[in-house]
Amino acid sequence: MTTTARSNRRARTIAIATVLAAMMTVSACDSSEDRANKHFQSAMELVEKGDFDRALVEFRNVFKLNPNHLDAHRALAKLQFDRGNRRQAFAEYRKVAEQAPEDIEALTALTGIALDGGDWESANRYAGKLLELQPDSLTAQAFDNTLRYNDAARDRNEDARKAQLIRARELNQKAPDLINPLRIIIDDLLRNQEWNDALAEIDKALAITPDDMPLLQARLGVLGQLGDNGAVRAQLEEMVERFPANEQIRESLIALYVSLEDIDGAEKLLKADAEASTEVEPTRRYIAFLYQYRGRDQARAELERVIAAGRLNPLPFESSLARLMYDEGETDAAIARLEKISSTAERSAGVRDLETELAQLLFREGNAVGARQLVERVLSEDAGQIGAGKLKASWLIQDDKTDDAIVLLRDMLARAPRDPLILTLLAEAYQRQGNRDLSEQMLSQAVEVSNNAPAESLRYAQALIARDQKIPAEQVLIDALRRSNANEDLLAALGRLYAGMENWPQAATVINRLKQLDTPSAKAIAAGLEAQTLAGQQRGEELNALLENLADDSDVARGAQNAIFRNKLQSEGPEAALAYVDGLLAETPDDPALRFVRAGTLIILDRKDEGVAIYRKLLEEQPKSDRVWLTLYRVELATGTPESAKAILDEALQAAPEAPTLLLAKAEQQQRDGDIEGAIATYEALYAKNTSSAIVANNLASLLADYRTDEESLKRAYEVARRLRDTDVPALQDTYGWIAHRMGNTAEALPYLEGAAKGLTEDPTVQYHYAVSLAANGKDAEALEQFRKTQALLADAVNPPAYADEIASEIARLEAAPKQ
Repeated sequence: MTTTARSNRRARTIAIATVLAAMMTVSACDSSEDRANKHFQSAMELVEKGDFDRALVEFRNVFKLNPNHLDAHRALAKLQFDRGNRRQAFAEYRKVAEQAPEDIEALTALTGIALDGGDWESANRYAGKLLELQPDSLTAQAFDNTLRYNDAARDRNEDARKAQLIRARELNQKAPDLINPLRIIIDDLLRNQEWNDALAEIDKALAITPDDMPLLQARLGVLGQLGDNGAVRAQLEEMVERFPANEQIRESLIALYVSLEDIDGAEKLLKADAEASTEVEPTRRYIAFLYQYRGRDQARAELERVIAAGRLNPLPFESSLARLMYDEGETDAAIARLEKISSTAERSAGVRDLETELAQLLFREGNAVGARQLVERVLSEDAGQIGAGKLKASWLIQDDKTDDAIVLLRDMLARAPRDPLILTLLAEAYQRQGNRDLSEQMLSQAVEVSNNAPAESLRYAQALIARDQKIPAEQVLIDALRRSNANEDLLAALGRLYAGMENWPQAATVINRLKQLDTPSAKAIAAGLEAQTLAGQQRGEELNALLENLADDSDVARGAQNAIFRNKLQSEGPEAALAYVDGLLAETPDDPALRFVRAGTLIILDRKDEGVAIYRKLLEEQPKSDRVWLTLYRVELATGTPESAKAILDEALQAAPEAPTLLLAKAEQQQRDGDIEGAIATYEALYAKNTSSAIVANNLASLLADYRTDEESLKRAYEVARRLRDTDVPALQDTYGWIAHRMGNTAEALPYLEGAAKGLTEDPTVQYHYAVSLAANGKDAEALEQFRKTQALLADAVNPPAYADEIASEIARLEAAPKQ
């Protein structure tokens, strides 16, 4: 065969092979597409039959063969949406929108899901596109209306908010079945506390979306504001039936039963939950309820029954039984019971949980070393044990090892992102570091993940109030009360906030709600708030009448008596106040609180010997009363001699050597005596007992920074004082600013020391610190003026401080410096 023939034959072979390959490729493509379509048809048939789990498998098969199967993505998105899986539906609809940017169904669903989830960025993007494609669509207009209303509310632009409210009402008239305009109308009614109208609109909205949890919760809140406990109860019972897996609803119903004193109803619900579940937690909740409302004996009997029955893992109940025994005073037996299990049981997660409980008991009994060793053992076996991790983090924070605590807590948060206590501990760690913004961010997240739980909400609201953020604090408290409308702590905080804002009508609403609860504690809170609001409005006659009436009410008598005493002392003088106290003592002559008040009044009237005699008699009866000892010491300090005051303080510390108030007085006395090292040692002892005390932290850090020059003491001062960053209290500003200056952070120090100098104008040490900071920052003219001012404050000092010579030399230096 010739070369040419061979070449022609080879060319024909290659051509045939190429055609076959192409045909095979086309065949393969067709086969892949056909198979994807078959899986899609199968998925749709399964959806029709209601076999959703198998349908999801078929959808996955479609996407393996054709990741961009538009109809499948669209169908799966609708399926997930209808089943309430909003996150998965959003992801599928987004894939539809990527392939078909003008798909109205996808854009509508994406906008609605984003709005419901608070994803304003996505909502704006998809709503804008939808409005562009369908400018006449009422649905698109309603989405835009919601977004504009939210923007106005966030920016506190009342004019813009009201304009969008008008627009919402117009849309509601045109399309009553659209939910978003109704939400805006409801929000406005809630803001204005128009409860009956709000209830009517909420019911209209629930007719459209009957399972809308925020609307259902809003309805509960409105019914609570209206005081219709029967309707609240009926709705919660219906919600428990409709949403059996929702623990929050069950908790709310149980709390309502308790507030209505239907303990049997609450117990019945909790017991049914416990008996129906193979999980531990429902039974633990039931036993905790028994403990609180039926007594320790019944709770203990149930614990022992559950442990003996063996139906559930006994270890959690062993922990609970040990804690109950501990609380009953069986300390050694409780610890021994847990230690025996710890030493004999096979290592497991349950045993580690039990050892975490044991560590808490050991720590409470003063065995910190044993507690910490146990926690380290647990964490060495399971670094993700949340309970042990929280204990270790709390100890790290108390030890001022906040960097280590934050690393540990962040790691735990990745494992348990919705644990409110982890977020609360993070907030505490950041607060210790002086990072107020991050601390408040963690407190805010704790409120969110706890679903506006009372404790987390109170903590966040208090932080906001401390920064004078009263309006946001009000909203936090209101949101929490929508969930727990009978919580007295929340109502008390909101009432005090309104009184502080002089919002008397709203304060009156809170007072009325507290009175409706009709418990002794709620009545006492209401009485205090009512007295505060009357005093704030200078309605003296009404205040006196109120207090006289309250003094006859056993639930609030003592608070009313104290208020009447203060009023008489302020308006009529100490003689009238003494006469009032004597009148009360005529009825209860042995009352120690009244005798204490009488002694103080006698001191004011210059009848010191009589007052001191009463204090001494009280100390015979209560020899460890640090309150009486401290008062006696201060009386002697103010009216006697320093030596006699110190003798009383020594006597007090012999009687109550561990009392923090007396140790604090001792440290202050040591400072006055010039025993700085002794004062530092006392503050260190106090700080070791309670590292959370801002006063102790400030005083300790201040002494370390002012009187020691070594690097280690300076680092210790900074470690203790870091929490004072962002403070606006002059004394604390001085401490932190001076430490920052000494650490070399002169620019950071200056605004703190300036604020301290403006707040404490007569304190020469504070003025000196500011002068030094001005000089360090190159502000020579201002520094010279400040040094002169400080020198003038020291002109009459009998014992000038050591820095007086430095002031003179700095003035001479700055005066001699060439003028710039």
